This record gives sequence, C-alpha cells and structure tokens, in this order.
Amino acid sequence: MNYENIAIPQSPHGRHQSFHTTGTVRLHRAPLLGKVAVAVFAIITISYFMVRIPLWNPQAPFLSSALLAAELFGTLTLFLHVLSTWCLVEHQPPEPAA
Repeated sequence: MNYENIAIPQSPHGRHQSFHTTGTVRLHRAPLLGKVAVAVFAIITISYFMVRIPLWNPQAPFLSSALLAAELFGTLTLFLHVLSTWCLVEHQPPEPAA
C-alpha cells in the first residue's frame, strides 16, 4: 500500500482550537496503475471529443446539443470524482490525555 504518515503537532493555542489538527494524518496516494489509467482516460477522452464535436448535426440542433452536453457532463463528473479521490486522507486522533 502506498501511503505516508504525517504527524501534526499540538497547537499552543489550546485544546479546543486545535481539535481537528492534532494526531496523525495518513495520506493514501494513487498507485502507478491509477496514474496510468487517468493518463489513458485523458488521451482517449481528448481523442473522442476531437472526433465527436465536428459531428454535431445541424439538422437536429436541440438533440445534438443535448447529447453533446450529456457527454461533456459525464466527462466532467468523472474528472471531479478522480480529483476528489486522488489522495485520500485518513485522520487518526491523538491518544487521550490522562
């Protein structure tokens, strides 16, 4: 598993102000296979839209525009999903004070 631990020190401003910033944070970065998959996705998507956009049908503009918008929306949502899950963060709280 590809991850790294980052220790966050206790804040001098008091316990309540630093509640969310103490403890250990483990970052799970994307593996090499994930990076290759994103690169292949980007190449195929750019190639697809280079072919797809000139095929817009002027005889049915509403339907062609709706279909193209749906394809762009699907591509955007997949991109945002990859962006939000590229580096997962796992917070581990500090040990309770005695």
